[in-house]
Amino acid sequence: MPPQGLAKFSRAKRRVLPLLVLLDASGSMNEVIDEEGMQRTGQIVIEDGQQWEVVTGGTTKLQLTNIAMKSMIASFAAVERAEVQVSVITFGGAYDAKIHVPMKAASEVVWDDYAADGETPMGSAFKIAKQIVEARDAIPSDAYRPTIVLVSDGLPTDNGWEERLDELVSDGRSRKAARMALGIGEADRKMLTRFLGDEHSEFLFKADQATEIVRFFNFLTMSVAKRSNSIDPNEVIKPKLVPSDIDEF
Repeated sequence: MPPQGLAKFSRAKRRVLPLLVLLDASGSMNEVIDEEGMQRTGQIVIEDGQQWEVVTGGTTKLQLTNIAMKSMIASFAAVERAEVQVSVITFGGAYDAKIHVPMKAASEVVWDDYAADGETPMGSAFKIAKQIVEARDAIPSDAYRPTIVLVSDGLPTDNGWEERLDELVSDGRSRKAARMALGIGEADRKMLTRFLGDEHSEFLFKADQATEIVRFFNFLTMSVAKRSNSIDPNEVIKPKLVPSDIDEF
C-alpha cells in the first residue's frame, strides 16, 4: 500500500455577483408616505425646492427605504452559490453624492441608516457609479453581470447630469450592467426611462404608496437571490415572472 499523505484543502472561491444601489437623499425623501399616526403642526419649511408642512408621526419614504435596504442586505448574506457584493451611493444636497457602503460582501455590511437633506445631485451619483463599475479592484473581471439600481423621488438638480448618465449607460463595462429603477411619487419618469434604455425598460417600477416601495425591494431581493443560485446568474429575472406572493417574500 503506497504511503498516505495530507494535502491542504482549499475551498473553491465563489464568483462575485455585484449590486450597486443609488439612493436619493434629497430633502423630499422625508415626506410621509404612510400617514398612520401622523399629526400636523402647521409649520412650513422649504426642502428640495418645494414647500412642506412639518408633521409628527407617520412613516417617511426615507424610513421605508432604510428599513428595506437593511432587510435586503441581510437576506443576501445567506446566499450560498455566488457571493453577493453590495455598494450603496447616496445623493443629496447636504453632501453631494457619496459612497455610503463601499463594494463588499453583503455578509460584511452593517447597515447605517442614511439621512436626507437638500437637493438631488444625481449626476454626481452617476459619476461615482461609473468609477466603481470600471474599477477592477472593486468588481473583478470574472464577476457576474453587475446590477445598477436607481431609487429616486425627484428630478436631477446638478449641472451635467445628462452627460454623466450617458457615460454610465453607453460606455465601458458599465453599459453591460443590468439596470432597474424605482420612481417614488413625482419622480422624473423621462429621466428614469433614459437611465434604463430600451433593453431594461420593463424594469421601471413606480411607488405612490408605502406598500409599493416594500414590493419593489422584495422583488429586487428575490431577483438577486434567484440569480445567485441559477444556472446562469448573468440572466436577470423579469418582472412579469414575479410570484403573486412577492409581498410576503
